[in-house]
Amino acid sequence: MLPGDFFDEGVGLLELNELAAEKKFCLWTEAMHVNLMNTERKTGNGMKFQSRRLTLLWNPFLILLSSFLILAAAQGVSRNVSVGDFLLANDRNLTWKSPSGDFELGFRRAPDQQDRFLLAIWFAEIPQQTIVWSANGDNPVEIESRVDLNSSGLVLRAPSGIELWRSDSTQDGTGGVSHAAMLDTGNFVITGRNSENIWESFQNPTDTILPGQELGLSSTLSSAFSTTSYKKGKFQLRFTSESLVLNQIDVYTANSFQYYFNITAGSGLIFDKSGYIQVRKSDGSIVNIGQENTNPTQDFYYRATLDFDGVFTLYSYSKYLVGDKSWSSLWYKPEDICSSFVNQYPPLGSGPCGYNSICQHDPDRRVDCQCPYGFSFLDAKNNHSGCKPDNHSYPGDCNEEGSTIGEDRFDFKSVRFLDFPYGDYEFSWNETAGRRNYRFQMGGTINATFPERHLSRY
Repeated sequence: MLPGDFFDEGVGLLELNELAAEKKFCLWTEAMHVNLMNTERKTGNGMKFQSRRLTLLWNPFLILLSSFLILAAAQGVSRNVSVGDFLLANDRNLTWKSPSGDFELGFRRAPDQQDRFLLAIWFAEIPQQTIVWSANGDNPVEIESRVDLNSSGLVLRAPSGIELWRSDSTQDGTGGVSHAAMLDTGNFVITGRNSENIWESFQNPTDTILPGQELGLSSTLSSAFSTTSYKKGKFQLRFTSESLVLNQIDVYTANSFQYYFNITAGSGLIFDKSGYIQVRKSDGSIVNIGQENTNPTQDFYYRATLDFDGVFTLYSYSKYLVGDKSWSSLWYKPEDICSSFVNQYPPLGSGPCGYNSICQHDPDRRVDCQCPYGFSFLDAKNNHSGCKPDNHSYPGDCNEEGSTIGEDRFDFKSVRFLDFPYGDYEFSWNETAGRRNYRFQMGGTINATFPERHLSRY
């Protein structure tokens, strides 16, 4: 449509109104003057009818301003977080957004503690609003706690003012904090006055990495405790001196078990911006280790997460597919985590299902934990917590010769694919004492810790 064009009433005006209704040209229509003139038009047979002429007169200043606003709306205007800005833990949902709106940093209610809040980063444009980073998974905060950006970085405080967490910024030579920003990559960065980043969420990952993020030799991913708890779980993804491995940790001592899966040799993990999982080799070369036929990142969201069951998984989510949508698994390691813990020495931990449990896979190859006959889950809300016997034999019922009750005390059931590796205990190496510590697991309760010389198997 150009200046001087005209449309018959009922056609041109209708089209213009439809465009305005779609709000696609509302700024554009304000940038022009509209003149309507009644005109008399004559048909070939001499009949007359009234028509209205639509004349468009441009206003150059408004056109320029409108064009800028339209462009800004389409691309997103980046807003830096200034020193002194803060957010409160409440349900008003105030956040620091990335320019595209794909990511937000703010407070979310902890799924397992609805009266507590997590300081987190999440995917903002999908219904699940999947969390990709959190500052206080082990210690969700109460309502009206706050996070401030001050001259030293981010500081999380309780309503009483007690400091609960801060970003471990390195400020030597930076001149202090200039500002911060939530980027479209999902990385929250704090920038110093010398324009260098002094802290990044990408450099302090929790259980997830995103396209454009890298893990070095000193970086670790730690699984969440469960699907509803973001406190640190029992699995790690980390580099040894020569390989990228997955291992379990002793949740009581934080000591690492021997790895249960060696992903590949290398010295750096790269999540390429195109959605490929890659490893940097010792000679500097880079190789793909994950799915190679991923879809374009402009059409899909991607994340790679060390899930709470110990499986490292690459996920995708369509930005435009309509209907019921969820994260799709593209690649994962190990492919059979249950077998990874069977008949291994030294022991690798209690595995994804915990003590006294049956580990198997569902049709989607996810871990499905069951309890054998006569056992039930330690935690009825967490099927990966391990199992305990439904009926206990107490010390008062037994003597050195055996049961004090004449009748049989146990029933025997045949169960397929069942293994109780190393009985009812696990051990971890005590670096300080130079010995193994054994934990005996009886009925789901830890009774004692013994050095190796006191160990007797039965």
